[in-house]
Amino acid sequence: ASRKAALKMAEIKDDEKARKVWIDVFEQEFNELFRSQRFGNIVNNIITSYADLLKCMASIVEAYFKELGLPTRSEMDSVYREMVKMKRDIANLTEEVKMLREMIERRRDEEIPNTSLAK
Repeated sequence: ASRKAALKMAEIKDDEKARKVWIDVFEQEFNELFRSQRFGNIVNNIITSYADLLKCMASIVEAYFKELGLPTRSEMDSVYREMVKMKRDIANLTEEVKMLREMIERRRDEEIPNTSLAK
């Protein structure tokens, strides 16, 4: 990239034009780099290695927490899942109780007129 820019710069005297040439050359070089298969492979390897590193670190932290008697991430995840399930169950039961109360209220309303007619 520097050679390409230097060759074009030899012809240009104006500073602003020279700056634009540098920008154009580097932009072209970066585009070629980002589109190359090699760059894609390198970025993929870096991301994969980073993900593997995070997994290893998480397992080390989990082991230390377990040894210290502290709740581990997997235990906390399990507790959280159970809590979400319980909230859902409570919401369902609340809805059922509401429906049953409405049924009882309707039956009471039905019984009151019948008893007044019997008198």
